[in-house]
Amino acid sequence: MSNGKQTYIRLLLEMLPSTNHERLIWYLSKRGIENPEEIIHKYQLKYIPPSLKADNIVHLWKLLFGIEPKEGLIYPVIDKTNSRYSFIYRTFSETEDYKYLISPGGLVYDYIPTFLYEHRLLFVTEGLFDMLLMRENIQVNAVAIMGVSNISIVERLFGEFVEIVLALDNDEAGIAAAIKAYTLLKKRKVTPRVGWLIYDSKDPAEAVATGELTKTNIANHILWGNAIEQFIAAKHYDLLVNPISRYGLIRNSQWGY
Repeated sequence: MSNGKQTYIRLLLEMLPSTNHERLIWYLSKRGIENPEEIIHKYQLKYIPPSLKADNIVHLWKLLFGIEPKEGLIYPVIDKTNSRYSFIYRTFSETEDYKYLISPGGLVYDYIPTFLYEHRLLFVTEGLFDMLLMRENIQVNAVAIMGVSNISIVERLFGEFVEIVLALDNDEAGIAAAIKAYTLLKKRKVTPRVGWLIYDSKDPAEAVATGELTKTNIANHILWGNAIEQFIAAKHYDLLVNPISRYGLIRNSQWGY
């Protein structure tokens, strides 16, 4: 990332104070976040109002993204130096052409130098709210890779963790990405134990918000070892029929295709 854009990002984050704005609290509550005021402070969340009056902020936003800012929130991403010089933006609207924007050249997931929770288990999710609800409501270590296109990131997330659980969306893209990640990790000569979180909701955020996943039952929703391959074969045979042309997956002889 150029020094210029890094400066724009730093200035933008400094100009947008963390605030318990009622709309930000409303949106977090709507998404199932418990204690939204505490979450805003803990993660230094920023609120982007629908009609931003500050010309300097609008100018910086256009320099970074080439578009006008819309109402939404900013989640500053923590890097290895425990600094926040990149961010993930989430619009409040469900009708925009995009839901998320990531600051140019920035990280798409938090660097975790120490464990948020004592157990050495990491849940890998797709979206920001999947991560936040897993961290705060279920109280587990979690990161968001911000889309299945970033699934190869999982290979770089294992330095501190002895177990990883793939907690991706419950759709074709999420299932395909989980298969791809599982395949990549099985190729490693030394690898942590890999699990797969299963649920009926469309994504982990919904599963937590609706009570399908809780602190007390989360362990019962994780498949390990051969159970993963049996689950794939039984529940998602469609994905195995022609995985290379349909999903760009790697063939795995252990699955018999």
